[in-house]
Amino acid sequence: QSNGGHNMEYEQQETEQSLLAGQHLIGSILKNPEIITECDISSDMLFSRPDQIIYETLLEMTADKTAIDPITVTERLLEKTGQEYLERIMLYATQAGGSQKNYKAYAQIIIEAHRKAQAREIARTLTNTLNEPNAVENAIQALMKLTSESKKYEYTFAEAMQVAITDIKERTENKDKLPGVSTCINALNDSTGGFHDSDLIVIAARPAMGKTALVLNMLLRAGEKIGFISGEQGVSQIFQRCLCIEGGVNSSNLRTGNLTESDWDFLLTGASKIKMKKGGQVYDKSSPTIDEVESLARRWVHDYDIKALYIDYLQRLKKPDGKTKTESVSENVQRLKDLARELKIPVIVLAQVKRDVESRNDKRPNMSDISDSSEVEKEADLVITMYRDEYYNENTDQRAVIELNIEKNRHGPTGCVPTKWSSNIMRISDITEATAGYN
Repeated sequence: QSNGGHNMEYEQQETEQSLLAGQHLIGSILKNPEIITECDISSDMLFSRPDQIIYETLLEMTADKTAIDPITVTERLLEKTGQEYLERIMLYATQAGGSQKNYKAYAQIIIEAHRKAQAREIARTLTNTLNEPNAVENAIQALMKLTSESKKYEYTFAEAMQVAITDIKERTENKDKLPGVSTCINALNDSTGGFHDSDLIVIAARPAMGKTALVLNMLLRAGEKIGFISGEQGVSQIFQRCLCIEGGVNSSNLRTGNLTESDWDFLLTGASKIKMKKGGQVYDKSSPTIDEVESLARRWVHDYDIKALYIDYLQRLKKPDGKTKTESVSENVQRLKDLARELKIPVIVLAQVKRDVESRNDKRPNMSDISDSSEVEKEADLVITMYRDEYYNENTDQRAVIELNIEKNRHGPTGCVPTKWSSNIMRISDITEATAGYN
């Protein structure tokens, strides 16, 4: 009880501190209206309902470019609510007289108090629902959202425009930097800008087209910490392939154990290169559930700050009892898109293509050929299909080439990106890089 009383006393002190910070922040804005655009808070973060109404009114007046001072704000509040706020407004403006420069500290106090109040509510909910299905997972998801960079979801047009302009300015200032996570193919980066935060990227192909090899090349050259969920191959197989890619070792020699002394040197070189990369996390459970994928991704973002999640592959995720394969895959696509938005990272998932393409003259797959799901066409931000002509045509002039066909691209053009396929070492690179070496 004494501990509970201490916690309640602490909560009360925190609430009072946040109330005072809210009053000083409003007073600072009344004295210096332009600072409101630098306060990344929403009205619901303020503990007092009258303060929430005042802050909402200040946002409205800022958006429609109405002059802000104690008199104009009081008049707007009277029109809006029918209540007299002059005494409160004048008190806040007076309080903030000598402390306008501290507005960012006031905003931070409000944000932290709001976040702690939300965390306590999550803890109370977990305590009350602990025996219910997914109670812990729901609590983890709710807590992860508290660490999100922004708590704001509702904007006026003026506020939304300001957010867009800020993003454009940042992009202009960093114009030489790739906007997203590198795809490992320069020509593909040019078309997509890389893999963007909050995007769902689907890479689809028939078996033996090189899907897994492509995703391994991508994660090795992402230049960021990544997470990789492999529902098909174990961690040893995965990193044997990675060693071939980075070391330039013939994969047939590695599989048979027929390694020369120079092969071992190349393997050790490959291992050193991998160790020097930013790295990440790997999970190799066969056929994981979508719940496991979500839980892992949240933990990896929180604990290891991964910047992208790769999944091999969509149809390999375990089907829940009572659902058809199509229903399961469709739901998983939707949840993976929601996961990308929640965690603000790109989610790259491989997918199988229907066998029907084998009976066509042109065996290049398109979006409608992806197995078990029409949801991919709706939910994915970027859809890439893979095709190797030499697999079907022995006399092709496109030997050692993998076509990456961009079927859907919310950030740029569609079309074909040909890449160099070095099958002996499982390496995929730009056509122009084929003779220049691997970066």
